[in-house]
Amino acid sequence: MKKILILLLALMPVMTTAQNYKPLEKVEVPDQWANKINISKQESFFSGTYYMASHHIGQRYMTANLNTPAYCTLAVLREDSPVTPGMTACFSVGGTKYYLKVALVSEKSICFDLKEDHIRHIAVSGIQSISYMKNGEAIQYDEYNLIEQELWRRTAEELGRAAYIIY
Repeated sequence: MKKILILLLALMPVMTTAQNYKPLEKVEVPDQWANKINISKQESFFSGTYYMASHHIGQRYMTANLNTPAYCTLAVLREDSPVTPGMTACFSVGGTKYYLKVALVSEKSICFDLKEDHIRHIAVSGIQSISYMKNGEAIQYDEYNLIEQELWRRTAEELGRAAYIIY
């Protein structure tokens, strides 16, 4: 049993490559407090354990709820947006397109429910862009520069480690 476990742990990097995740190119991120990835853990009797990873002065974040079924949420800052709940968002992550429903829109953020696989992929490739679709037509497009992509990658990586999504 130990041999099988050791073999699986040794193959973990190969498994990530086998999933065709395109790694984000190396990016130098300025050492500023706004670029620091913050992790917090919150436990509640009713809602279980939540982990939150944030960057950019806490305005962009990912959360993971470890209840069954586990789910993750990504929130992006956007004021005065035409996006509404139920619309489709197209995420570009390392050349792969993910189509997700917008779960919640507050006055300053747009939230999506992500799966653990999405978090794993973002932790390798970052988020290049998000476009919001209404009736099949893009009404808003957010593209991230290399530093922002790297911050999304680090945020997903830290969240994945804290919530045991990434080992």
